[in-house]
Amino acid sequence: MLIAAIAFLTAGIILWIFSFFMQDKFKQMDQQIEQLTLSTMQETYMLNKKVKILEEELLPTVQHEPKPNKASQKPAIFQQILKLQQQGFSIKEIAKQTSLAEDDVYRIAKQAGVQL
Repeated sequence: MLIAAIAFLTAGIILWIFSFFMQDKFKQMDQQIEQLTLSTMQETYMLNKKVKILEEELLPTVQHEPKPNKASQKPAIFQQILKLQQQGFSIKEIAKQTSLAEDDVYRIAKQAGVQL
């Protein structure tokens, strides 16, 4: 029994000393994760910087685009009523062609700023 205890104690001491010379896999993994995190942060910073530069280059071209005509911003029914009014049609004729009531045509024309 004494021999078994001495054998276990000796094996334990040998393994304990041997553990100091082995590389710690968790330290290696921690270092790899840290390096990956740093490289990812650097790439993100560089991409954000490039996006900012591109936005600054493209922003002036967007601001100088001509604004659409106000007539083109109005709904199609407004444009149709305006066009028919300019051609000389009366409210009744415009109402027939647009399939709207005369009151609706009158209100839409008034909103569009047409003098009827």
